[in-house]
Amino acid sequence: MLVIAAVLISVLVTAVLVMVVLRMLGGSNLAEARREAETIRREAKVAAREEAVRLRQDVEREVGEQRGRMTKIEERVLAREDEVERRQRDIERREQGLADREIHVKELQEDLKQAKQRELEELERVAGMTVNEAKARLLEQS
Repeated sequence: MLVIAAVLISVLVTAVLVMVVLRMLGGSNLAEARREAETIRREAKVAAREEAVRLRQDVEREVGEQRGRMTKIEERVLAREDEVERRQRDIERREQGLADREIHVKELQEDLKQAKQRELEELERVAGMTVNEAKARLLEQS
C-alpha cells in the first residue's frame, strides 16, 4: 500500500517536472528535456523506494515492539492464572479439611451422646431407680 502510494507520487512529480522543463526550454531542445525529465523521474522513483523501505522498517519495528509488549502481557496473564489456580486448589483443600473436621465433630458428638446415655442407664441400674424416680425421691426429702 505504501509502495503504491510512493510510486504514484513519484509519477505525478515526474509528470509535473517534465511539463516544467518543457516550458522552460520552450520545446527547443526536446531530447535534452526528455533526458532531464527521465533523470528526475528516476531520482523520484529511487527516493520513493527509499521512503517505502524506511516506512516498512518503521512499521516492522513498531510491530516488533507491539509483539514484545503482547508477549509480556501474555506472560503476566499466564502467571496470574497460575496463581489463581494455585489459590483455588488451596481453598478446595481447606474446604475439604473443614468438611472432614465437621464430620469428625458430628461423630464425636454422637459418641458422646451415646456414652451419656450408657452412663445414665448404668446409674439407673446401680441405683435401682429411674431418673424420674430419683427426682421424686429428692423432692420428697427436701
